[in-house]
Amino acid sequence: MRSTYLSLALLLGANTIAGAQENGLVPQQLKRTAPVSRMLSRSELKTYLKNKKVALFGESHTVDLDGRIFDDLRDDVRFRKILPMLKQLGYTHVALEIEYHFEEQVQRGIRNINQAMDGGIGMTAATIAPVALDYGLRVICIDNRDVGRKELRDEYMEQRIARVVASGGKVAYYVGSRHLETVTYSSDIATVELNPLLLGQSEIVSNKIESYGAKPLGRRLVERYGPQQVALVNMENCSDATIPTCFLE
Repeated sequence: MRSTYLSLALLLGANTIAGAQENGLVPQQLKRTAPVSRMLSRSELKTYLKNKKVALFGESHTVDLDGRIFDDLRDDVRFRKILPMLKQLGYTHVALEIEYHFEEQVQRGIRNINQAMDGGIGMTAATIAPVALDYGLRVICIDNRDVGRKELRDEYMEQRIARVVASGGKVAYYVGSRHLETVTYSSDIATVELNPLLLGQSEIVSNKIESYGAKPLGRRLVERYGPQQVALVNMENCSDATIPTCFLE
């Protein structure tokens, strides 16, 4: 059933973009075929991650009506497999897209998925955190969805990562792949991704900015540390041209 919905969504998306192009609603530069991410082998991934301050690993997840986060377990497996590599390369912290107030609970070790889901924490608390802890990596939870918060989500994530780096640590962040993008959410390409038929209408972008901030985390970290110090790896797919590399082994 899921594959049927996905195929239908992809078909509708393609038809929508094509129709928008025919009507002149998509900028000319977006009509060209976008390049895909560079697919890395395991050895290439190790070379890429070496000597970086921060590495972001993009994954896919969905949120149900109760706010519970369900991961694509294939992405979780890929990330778990490289935890020994991260430890060997000197990474000290594994960050998860879990709200910060669950951090102490996650650090104690949650090994039951049902316990994590029923507690509203999310699957990664049980699928990723215990393994990272077993390898001697410190697990931190760096999402902030508080109502009335001063910082937007990607701003808060950047601040938490910067705190670790400033203390001499290295962070590997397992996070939804949209946070890895290197465009600004107010750019044409991001708007087209949201709804190509409504290009230019400010409410499309403002809905995104309200949650994430005007710049996604990937863009923020590259601007802060430079592209040579930040690794951006999509573990969901290799089709997002705004994320430079992907790893699907």
